[in-house]
Amino acid sequence: MPLPVAADPRATRYFYASYVLLNGACLFISNLALLIMLWSYRRGVSDLRCALYLFTWLVLALSTYTVTPYDQLAYALMLLAFLAVNARPVWIAYTAIGAAAILGGLTRETEFLVSPALWTVAIFGKGKTSRRFAAMGYVHIALFGACYVALRLFVSGPPAIAQGLSFGGGRVALPALLAMSVMLYMGLALFSREYAGYKPGIVFLALSAPYLVTVLLSGAFWELRLIVPIVLCHLFIYTQLGDWERSARTLDRTPAEANISTR
Repeated sequence: MPLPVAADPRATRYFYASYVLLNGACLFISNLALLIMLWSYRRGVSDLRCALYLFTWLVLALSTYTVTPYDQLAYALMLLAFLAVNARPVWIAYTAIGAAAILGGLTRETEFLVSPALWTVAIFGKGKTSRRFAAMGYVHIALFGACYVALRLFVSGPPAIAQGLSFGGGRVALPALLAMSVMLYMGLALFSREYAGYKPGIVFLALSAPYLVTVLLSGAFWELRLIVPIVLCHLFIYTQLGDWERSARTLDRTPAEANISTR
Protein backbone atom coordinates (compact mmCIF):
# COMPACT_ATOMS: atom_id res chain seq x y z
CA MET A 1 0.00 0.00 0.00
CA PRO A 2 1.20 3.60 -0.52
CA LEU A 3 3.40 5.14 2.16
CA PRO A 4 2.30 8.44 3.76
CA VAL A 5 5.23 10.49 2.49
CA ALA A 6 4.65 14.12 1.57
CA ALA A 7 7.03 14.04 -1.40
CA ASP A 8 5.04 11.37 -3.19
CA PRO A 9 1.93 10.11 -1.40
CA ARG A 10 1.38 7.43 -4.05
CA ALA A 11 4.84 5.85 -3.62
CA THR A 12 5.03 2.22 -2.50
CA ARG A 13 7.74 0.28 -0.71
CA TYR A 14 8.86 -1.16 -4.05
CA PHE A 15 9.28 2.36 -5.37
CA TYR A 16 11.64 3.32 -2.55
CA ALA A 17 13.39 -0.05 -2.69
CA SER A 18 14.21 0.54 -6.37
CA TYR A 19 15.87 3.87 -5.47
CA VAL A 20 17.88 2.24 -2.68
CA LEU A 21 19.07 -0.64 -4.84
CA LEU A 22 19.91 1.47 -7.89
CA ASN A 23 21.74 4.21 -6.01
CA GLY A 24 23.48 1.72 -3.73
CA ALA A 25 24.74 -0.36 -6.65
CA CYS A 26 25.94 2.73 -8.53
CA LEU A 27 27.71 4.08 -5.44
CA PHE A 28 29.50 0.75 -5.10
CA ILE A 29 30.58 0.85 -8.76
CA SER A 30 31.75 4.46 -8.40
CA ASN A 31 33.75 3.62 -5.29
CA LEU A 32 35.39 0.66 -7.01
CA ALA A 33 36.18 2.75 -10.09
CA LEU A 34 37.75 5.47 -7.92
CA LEU A 35 39.98 2.96 -6.17
CA ILE A 36 41.11 1.42 -9.46
CA MET A 37 41.76 4.87 -10.96
CA LEU A 38 43.92 5.92 -8.01
CA TRP A 39 45.75 2.63 -7.54
CA SER A 40 49.18 1.98 -9.07
CA TYR A 41 50.69 -1.47 -9.64
CA ARG A 42 54.11 -0.28 -8.51
CA ARG A 43 53.23 2.25 -5.81
CA GLY A 44 49.86 1.08 -4.55
CA VAL A 45 47.80 4.04 -3.27
CA SER A 46 50.02 6.91 -2.10
CA ASP A 47 49.15 9.17 0.83
CA LEU A 48 48.28 11.98 -1.58
CA ARG A 49 45.98 9.78 -3.63
CA CYS A 50 44.37 8.56 -0.43
CA ALA A 51 43.53 12.20 0.32
CA LEU A 52 42.17 12.65 -3.22
CA TYR A 53 40.00 9.58 -2.76
CA LEU A 54 38.65 10.72 0.62
CA PHE A 55 37.80 14.21 -0.66
CA THR A 56 36.08 12.90 -3.80
CA TRP A 57 34.17 10.24 -1.91
CA LEU A 58 33.07 12.79 0.71
CA VAL A 59 31.64 15.08 -1.99
CA LEU A 60 29.98 12.12 -3.70
CA ALA A 61 28.46 10.88 -0.44
CA LEU A 62 27.24 14.32 0.66
CA SER A 63 25.51 14.82 -2.68
CA THR A 64 23.16 11.90 -1.95
CA TYR A 65 20.89 14.08 0.21
CA THR A 66 19.22 14.90 -3.12
CA VAL A 67 17.72 11.58 -4.17
CA THR A 68 17.15 10.98 -7.88
CA PRO A 69 17.09 7.84 -10.04
CA TYR A 70 19.78 9.13 -12.41
CA ASP A 71 22.55 11.06 -10.61
CA GLN A 72 24.51 8.14 -9.14
CA LEU A 73 24.10 6.18 -12.38
CA ALA A 74 25.49 9.15 -14.33
CA TYR A 75 28.54 9.40 -12.03
CA ALA A 76 29.23 5.68 -12.35
CA LEU A 77 29.10 5.91 -16.17
CA MET A 78 31.49 8.88 -16.15
CA LEU A 79 34.01 7.03 -13.98
CA LEU A 80 33.75 3.89 -16.11
CA ALA A 81 34.44 6.02 -19.19
CA PHE A 82 37.54 7.47 -17.50
CA LEU A 83 38.77 3.98 -16.64
CA ALA A 84 38.26 2.81 -20.21
CA VAL A 85 40.50 5.40 -21.89
CA ASN A 86 43.69 3.48 -21.08
CA ALA A 87 42.34 0.06 -22.09
CA ARG A 88 44.28 -2.08 -24.56
CA PRO A 89 43.79 -2.87 -27.37
CA VAL A 90 42.57 0.58 -28.33
CA TRP A 91 39.33 -0.64 -29.92
CA ILE A 92 38.16 -1.72 -26.45
CA ALA A 93 38.72 1.83 -25.21
CA TYR A 94 36.74 3.34 -28.09
CA THR A 95 33.93 0.80 -27.66
CA ALA A 96 33.66 1.52 -23.94
CA ILE A 97 33.77 5.29 -24.51
CA GLY A 98 31.03 4.99 -27.13
CA ALA A 99 28.85 2.84 -24.86
CA ALA A 100 29.31 5.28 -21.97
CA ALA A 101 28.42 8.22 -24.25
CA ILE A 102 25.15 6.61 -25.36
CA LEU A 103 24.12 5.30 -21.94
CA GLY A 104 25.15 8.58 -20.32
CA GLY A 105 23.19 10.56 -22.90
CA LEU A 106 20.12 8.50 -21.98
CA THR A 107 20.71 9.20 -18.29
CA ARG A 108 21.81 12.79 -17.63
CA GLU A 109 23.34 15.73 -19.51
CA THR A 110 26.46 15.70 -17.30
CA GLU A 111 27.90 12.95 -19.51
CA PHE A 112 28.82 15.83 -21.82
CA LEU A 113 31.64 16.75 -19.41
CA VAL A 114 33.62 13.62 -20.29
CA SER A 115 34.59 15.17 -23.64
CA PRO A 116 36.00 18.43 -22.18
CA ALA A 117 37.93 16.32 -19.66
CA LEU A 118 39.49 14.23 -22.46
CA TRP A 119 40.32 17.35 -24.48
CA THR A 120 41.95 18.98 -21.45
CA VAL A 121 44.20 15.98 -20.96
CA ALA A 122 45.01 16.06 -24.68
CA ILE A 123 45.93 19.77 -24.51
CA PHE A 124 48.43 19.23 -21.71
CA GLY A 125 49.69 15.86 -22.94
CA LYS A 126 52.22 15.11 -25.64
CA GLY A 127 52.63 12.92 -28.69
CA LYS A 128 50.46 10.06 -29.90
CA THR A 129 48.69 9.54 -26.57
CA SER A 130 47.57 13.16 -26.57
CA ARG A 131 46.11 12.78 -30.06
CA ARG A 132 44.33 9.59 -28.99
CA PHE A 133 42.64 11.36 -26.08
CA ALA A 134 41.53 14.18 -28.37
CA ALA A 135 40.08 11.65 -30.83
CA MET A 136 38.24 9.87 -28.01
CA GLY A 137 36.76 13.20 -26.99
CA TYR A 138 35.45 13.77 -30.52
CA VAL A 139 33.96 10.27 -30.70
CA HIS A 140 32.34 10.70 -27.31
CA ILE A 141 30.80 14.10 -28.04
CA ALA A 142 29.50 12.92 -31.44
CA LEU A 143 27.73 9.88 -29.98
CA PHE A 144 26.48 11.76 -26.94
CA GLY A 145 25.20 14.63 -29.09
CA ALA A 146 23.43 12.31 -31.52
CA CYS A 147 21.77 10.41 -28.68
CA TYR A 148 20.75 13.57 -26.85
CA VAL A 149 19.29 15.26 -29.94
CA ALA A 150 17.41 12.08 -30.86
CA LEU A 151 15.88 11.98 -27.37
CA ARG A 152 14.73 15.57 -27.69
CA LEU A 153 13.24 15.06 -31.15
CA PHE A 154 11.64 11.61 -30.98
CA VAL A 155 10.70 10.96 -27.33
CA SER A 156 7.53 12.52 -26.00
CA GLY A 157 7.79 15.00 -23.17
CA PRO A 158 8.70 18.65 -22.62
CA PRO A 159 11.54 19.70 -24.95
CA ALA A 160 13.04 22.19 -22.47
CA ILE A 161 16.50 21.42 -21.10
CA ALA A 162 15.55 22.94 -17.72
CA GLN A 163 12.22 23.43 -15.97
CA GLY A 164 12.77 27.16 -15.81
CA LEU A 165 15.12 29.96 -14.86
CA SER A 166 15.77 29.63 -11.13
CA PHE A 167 19.03 31.62 -10.88
CA GLY A 168 20.28 29.50 -8.01
CA GLY A 169 17.13 28.87 -6.05
CA GLY A 170 16.02 32.08 -4.36
CA ARG A 171 17.37 33.64 -1.16
CA VAL A 172 19.91 30.89 -0.47
CA ALA A 173 21.45 31.19 -3.94
CA LEU A 174 24.36 33.49 -3.05
CA PRO A 175 25.57 31.67 0.11
CA ALA A 176 25.11 28.29 -1.59
CA LEU A 177 27.07 29.45 -4.64
CA LEU A 178 29.84 30.68 -2.34
CA ALA A 179 29.94 27.32 -0.54
CA MET A 180 30.07 25.43 -3.84
CA SER A 181 32.85 27.69 -5.13
CA VAL A 182 34.90 27.16 -1.97
CA MET A 183 34.47 23.39 -2.26
CA LEU A 184 35.54 23.45 -5.91
CA TYR A 185 38.59 25.54 -5.02
CA MET A 186 39.51 23.15 -2.20
CA GLY A 187 39.32 20.25 -4.62
CA LEU A 188 41.37 22.04 -7.25
CA ALA A 189 44.02 22.99 -4.68
CA LEU A 190 44.23 19.36 -3.56
CA PHE A 191 44.26 17.90 -7.07
CA SER A 192 46.97 20.33 -8.18
CA ARG A 193 49.38 18.60 -5.78
CA GLU A 194 49.17 15.62 -8.13
CA TYR A 195 50.07 17.72 -11.18
CA ALA A 196 51.32 21.22 -10.44
CA GLY A 197 49.23 24.16 -11.54
CA TYR A 198 45.62 25.31 -11.75
CA LYS A 199 45.77 25.74 -15.53
CA PRO A 200 44.32 22.30 -16.48
CA GLY A 201 41.38 22.84 -14.14
CA ILE A 202 40.70 26.31 -15.53
CA VAL A 203 40.92 25.08 -19.14
CA PHE A 204 38.44 22.32 -18.32
CA LEU A 205 35.99 24.82 -16.83
CA ALA A 206 36.28 26.97 -19.96
CA LEU A 207 35.55 23.98 -22.20
CA SER A 208 32.62 23.07 -19.95
CA ALA A 209 30.97 26.49 -20.36
CA PRO A 210 27.63 25.11 -21.69
CA TYR A 211 27.16 23.06 -18.52
CA LEU A 212 28.23 25.88 -16.22
CA VAL A 213 25.92 28.41 -17.90
CA THR A 214 22.98 26.00 -17.63
CA VAL A 215 23.71 25.42 -13.93
CA LEU A 216 23.96 29.16 -13.21
CA LEU A 217 20.69 29.92 -14.97
CA SER A 218 18.51 26.98 -13.95
CA GLY A 219 20.22 25.12 -11.11
CA ALA A 220 19.48 25.11 -7.39
CA PHE A 221 22.85 25.92 -5.84
CA TRP A 222 22.05 24.18 -2.56
CA GLU A 223 22.16 20.86 -4.46
CA LEU A 224 25.73 19.63 -4.11
CA ARG A 225 25.14 17.19 -6.95
CA LEU A 226 25.71 20.02 -9.43
CA ILE A 227 29.46 20.09 -8.75
CA VAL A 228 30.05 16.34 -8.39
CA PRO A 229 30.67 15.83 -12.16
CA ILE A 230 33.19 18.70 -12.14
CA VAL A 231 35.04 17.17 -9.17
CA LEU A 232 35.16 13.77 -10.89
CA CYS A 233 36.51 15.32 -14.09
CA HIS A 234 39.15 17.33 -12.22
CA LEU A 235 40.24 14.15 -10.43
CA PHE A 236 40.61 12.30 -13.73
CA ILE A 237 42.49 15.14 -15.43
CA TYR A 238 45.04 15.64 -12.67
CA THR A 239 45.67 11.95 -11.95
CA GLN A 240 46.08 11.22 -15.66
CA LEU A 241 48.51 14.10 -16.17
CA GLY A 242 50.32 13.16 -12.97
CA ASP A 243 50.79 9.58 -14.20
CA TRP A 244 52.19 10.83 -17.50
CA GLU A 245 54.56 13.21 -15.73
CA ARG A 246 55.91 10.45 -13.50
CA SER A 247 56.35 8.13 -16.47
CA ALA A 248 58.28 10.82 -18.35
CA ARG A 249 60.57 11.39 -15.34
CA THR A 250 61.21 7.66 -15.06
CA LEU A 251 62.15 7.39 -18.73
CA ASP A 252 64.53 10.36 -18.40
CA ARG A 253 66.51 8.70 -15.63
CA THR A 254 69.78 6.97 -16.33
CA PRO A 255 69.94 3.21 -15.60
CA ALA A 256 72.08 3.91 -12.50
CA GLU A 257 69.55 6.42 -11.12
CA ALA A 258 66.65 4.04 -11.78
CA ASN A 259 68.53 1.24 -9.96
CA ILE A 260 69.19 3.47 -6.94
CA SER A 261 65.56 4.61 -6.71
CA THR A 262 64.23 1.04 -6.64
CA ARG A 263 66.50 -0.19 -3.81
